[in-house]
Amino acid sequence: MVEEKPKRNEATEKFVMFLMENCSTGLKQNIVKYKEELEKLFEGYMESYFPEKELKVLYKIFEVAHILSYGVSLENLIQELVRLMHEHLGFRVVLLSLATDDGLYFKRVAYEGIPKEEFDRLAKQLLPQNVIKMVFTEKYRVSRSYFIREKLPAELESYAYTPRPKKESIDPKAWKKDDILVVPIYGEEDKITGFFTVDDPVDGRIPSETKLKTLELFADIASLTMKNYKFYKELQAKLVRSSVLFEISSLINTALDLDELLKQAVQVIYDGFNYLWVGVLMKDERTGTLYVRAQKGLEDERFKGVRFETGRDRGMTGEVAVTGKPKVVNDLENYSGPYIPFIDDAKSEAAFPIKKRGRVVGVLDIESKDKNVFSPEERKFFRTIANQLGSAIENFQTMERLKKELQIRTALSELTNLISSVLELERLLRTVLDLLRTQFSYWNASIYLVSEDGMELVLKSSVGVETEERLESKTLKVGKEGIPGIVAATGKPLNIGDVHAFPLAVPASPEVRSELAVPIRKGNRVIGVLDVQSPRINEFDDEDLKVLELFAPHLGIAIDNATLYEKMRELAITDGMTGLFNYRHFMRSIQKEVRRALRFKHNLALMMIDIDDFKIYNDTFGHPAGDELLKAIANALAKSVRPEIDFVARYGGEEFVIILPETDRKGALRVAERIRKNVSRINLPGAQALPLGLFSVSIGIAMLSDDVKDPAKFIKAADDALYNAKRAGKNRVILAGESESSWKK
Repeated sequence: MVEEKPKRNEATEKFVMFLMENCSTGLKQNIVKYKEELEKLFEGYMESYFPEKELKVLYKIFEVAHILSYGVSLENLIQELVRLMHEHLGFRVVLLSLATDDGLYFKRVAYEGIPKEEFDRLAKQLLPQNVIKMVFTEKYRVSRSYFIREKLPAELESYAYTPRPKKESIDPKAWKKDDILVVPIYGEEDKITGFFTVDDPVDGRIPSETKLKTLELFADIASLTMKNYKFYKELQAKLVRSSVLFEISSLINTALDLDELLKQAVQVIYDGFNYLWVGVLMKDERTGTLYVRAQKGLEDERFKGVRFETGRDRGMTGEVAVTGKPKVVNDLENYSGPYIPFIDDAKSEAAFPIKKRGRVVGVLDIESKDKNVFSPEERKFFRTIANQLGSAIENFQTMERLKKELQIRTALSELTNLISSVLELERLLRTVLDLLRTQFSYWNASIYLVSEDGMELVLKSSVGVETEERLESKTLKVGKEGIPGIVAATGKPLNIGDVHAFPLAVPASPEVRSELAVPIRKGNRVIGVLDVQSPRINEFDDEDLKVLELFAPHLGIAIDNATLYEKMRELAITDGMTGLFNYRHFMRSIQKEVRRALRFKHNLALMMIDIDDFKIYNDTFGHPAGDELLKAIANALAKSVRPEIDFVARYGGEEFVIILPETDRKGALRVAERIRKNVSRINLPGAQALPLGLFSVSIGIAMLSDDVKDPAKFIKAADDALYNAKRAGKNRVILAGESESSWKK
């Protein structure tokens, strides 16, 4: 008696019930959720009855396929589907092919039971749709699958792999050596989206109708699994996009610094999507170039300081910067447009304009190691991110502008206070430069003043890379040397983005790459130059120029006041006749030098000098001639000592005094002899009329010691030695404490 087959609804219910009784809680929820789809899977199978053994196989496959659709890659998923068919459905050879994105070809993506070299050969060959359609015909149809018996169409031979069974059989139901079974995978609207090719069955027989239905049901489960996988991945991508968007929105609302915001934003995108490189390139309005403001993916420094030109033929970012339109290339290997390789392994790239009030201010650039990663959803998402960054940049730039204006006001207020409180020129210039560096973080800042003859610029103060040695010798020829020299000659500011390309530049150090200089004026006359330098190319912009130009007039007033004060101070401490320090300043200085020498146990010598027979010369040739002799003697003394170390003063009348720090007895005697020789060479009329027949001086020297360490005693010791030199016959040098027998010329 033939067993009556159950009706369609009974079979469906039986299968669903079986699953509900045996599967996990999570799967039960999905069965309920996809019950309607599961019922559709049974539409074509109800004529056949599935034995419980087959149901167990399908249950196991469905359960595993369900688990696979979560937390694995697509490659692992399809390979596991092939393994399931290989192990549970009784075929030694299984090959899975999926349609390409354009739908024109099928690509072999996973296999079992085929030598690797054979699969590699097959994987390299894309199977055209028009060729595989030769299989999907009524000629080969068996159920919903296609069975090719014995002989492949000639067009398919190069695309196939057919293992040879170990034994040949004459049984009509035995699997022959050239047999192949193709089980389609159907997608939306019954469109074939892939297929399994199975061969070499374990039992050596052509599949029964039940086996065919099992294979076809598995193919539908595989389709549903991949569909669920796609849905899951899309959902996962939405969650990632939502998370990234939330994090960047939070950063925009909380970040206090634009560079930190951009740095963290590219980090969030880089981590969230596992891209090769993410960067924000900002547009330099002055030069029209792009530079990397923040990036993640390159740990080296090769991009720092590099400027990228903009334009339709200047790579993707350069094109986006001028067109203001996004640019996406999902296959860089086959892209023939203008492209500048930045990451060697990049397979796809997307660039999105960052705009401020409709104007491009930067580009968000992303590169991936995979092809076809920038879907329409991701493009829309990154356009949103770029728009958010544009708004954030505008807000930060507004805050930066307000902050800069506050800095300028604060700095100008401090400068105004300096003008009225600091009158010493050297201290004033140094304080002004310190103020500039503190408020505006300049790497190096300098002030040059024009020399009295207007031919040179003299470096008066510098903070940053300049050294004291350079300050002592640094001069520039006006109009011929250095950027400050050009500014002094033209009276106009000069901003050089790359000093290496400027032939007249004289940078403070080899590190300097950009320089900005503005003139300092007194009225209409340029009296100096304010100069800043940086080790970065194109460092200075219009804001920096504005800062220096606001500082320069106030600085001109301050320099003028300090110069006037220096002159008045100089008058107060110098002798009007000779230009040497006066007696009052000498008395203050000797006190300090004695204290310093005693504290540090250093040598200190003191000279008292008197012009021999000055009264005779003055009475004979008159007071004007005497004044000239005083000036000549003063000049000879100044030339005989160390500038800015030794102290020369007019003590009174025809007497002079010299303080010699860090000088021992022998050193003092050498200086004294040099003075005598220089005085004797003075070329003024009337020297022959003097008793000695030449201009000469008598010199007394005292050395600071344990016996002579009081300033008054120190002066008296030198004065006594001078008296002895006079008494010994003039034109000679006597050391304090020397015996009378040792006096000699």
